Formats: sequence, structure tokens, C-alpha cells
Amino acid sequence: MKQLFSVILGLIFSTCLQAELPVDPVGVIEKLPASYPDTWIYAHDTNFYSLVDGKVIIVDVASETRHYKGSLPVGQFGSFLASSKRPEVYAGETFYPRRLRGERTDVVTVYDKVNLAPIDEIVLPGGKRGQLVTFKGMMRFIGDESYLAVFNFSPAASVSIIDIDERKVVEEVQIPGCTLVYPSGELSFASLCGDDLMLVSHLNKDGTLKKQERTAKFFDADEDPLFAFNGRAGDRVWFPTFKGMVQPLDMS
Repeated sequence: MKQLFSVILGLIFSTCLQAELPVDPVGVIEKLPASYPDTWIYAHDTNFYSLVDGKVIIVDVASETRHYKGSLPVGQFGSFLASSKRPEVYAGETFYPRRLRGERTDVVTVYDKVNLAPIDEIVLPGGKRGQLVTFKGMMRFIGDESYLAVFNFSPAASVSIIDIDERKVVEEVQIPGCTLVYPSGELSFASLCGDDLMLVSHLNKDGTLKKQERTAKFFDADEDPLFAFNGRAGDRVWFPTFKGMVQPLDMS
């Protein structure tokens, strides 16, 4: 009986091992629409324990299946911004030839929304792109998406102004004692400063610096400082304070 049972088991396993599975198709590349639906969001995964492998994932939050639409790399404390006027996504990234050592290169990589593939690269001079945890103010559009402003920290604070059409840096605006980029007006941006005010930088039509001015003091950094995060609706922004208050500002 045992011999018969062993023969039967052998035949079963032999049959299972010989069964052929269908061949998975390879080389199938899906494409995304040039304009994403409103239900698609960008989820920024900084990947804190392996910063060189950070990424942005595109997810459809309304879909019942196949939520994941794709991803693109945004490494080394990267920042990103998606255009609403062009089929492009911009990623501020930092690279080293030996992964974590060697000569540093900072770039803004231009990705195609349809294929999520790099189509261009703008080198940022000086190796000074700010490498911080994710802040919207690290990289923002200025002038109805004509220019891209990238925050630098070396530890001197400045902002690189990039002409998106020309794919080149046209200006570096110094913002000593201040931080991040908060778009204001048509061709200007504000930066939050440690002396209780904002520094507003106005640009010429060619992206070069026209003038700078400082607002009146509107908070007390010693008594109740502002968080750099804020909520925005149109030209109105709201900054939360350390003590749980909210400071509104008109950025027009």
C-alpha cells in the first residue's frame, strides 16, 4: 500500500512540475495622459532611511482598483513641482558620482508627464540647493509659471531663478536671514525672516532682480514664532504659530 501511495504522489508531483505557465508579456509600457484627472495626487516619499532613493508616486485616490499610476525618482532630499500649463514635472535633485561622495551636482530634472521619463536637465551652479525635509517653499513657480524659484542653503540663503522656456538659471537672489519661497504678486516672492517680517523680492520681466523690500514686523519670533508651513487659498495664506494661533497674510 505504501509503495502504491508513493507512486501516486510521484505521478502527481511529476504532473505539477511539468505544467507550463503562460508567458508573462514583457516590454509593455503604459502611458499616462498629458493632463491628469483631479483625482490623481502626487505622494512624495522622501525615503528618509535611504535618501538617494526618494521618489514621487502618482496615485488615483478615486479608483477602486489600480490606484498606482507610476512614479519618478526625486532623490537626496529632493523637491518637486508639477506644471499645470505644460505636460512636465520638475524635480530638484542632488547627485554624487560615488553615490554618497565625490563632486556634488545639483540639478532640476524635467520629466515628461506622459512617460515619466527625464527629457531635460538644468544644472544649478555652486552645489548649494537646500536639502531639507519636504517643504512646498523649496521650489515654486513665479510669474504664471514663467519662472521656477529654487531655495538654496549653503548655509547662506538665496533663491535661484530659472527661465523654464530657456531651461537656464537667469538670477540668484540673495535672501540673508530669510528662508523659502512664497509667491506673491505677479513677478515677486516673499521669504520668511527671523526678524519678525518678510523680505519681498520683485523680478523684472526677464527674471532678474528688480528690487527688494521688507514688510513691517507682524509676529514675534521670541514669543510665538511661525511655522514655515502654511495653507493657501488664492492670495491669502495662513501660518500656524508655535502656540496654536494662526497668522493670516495677504500675498497679493
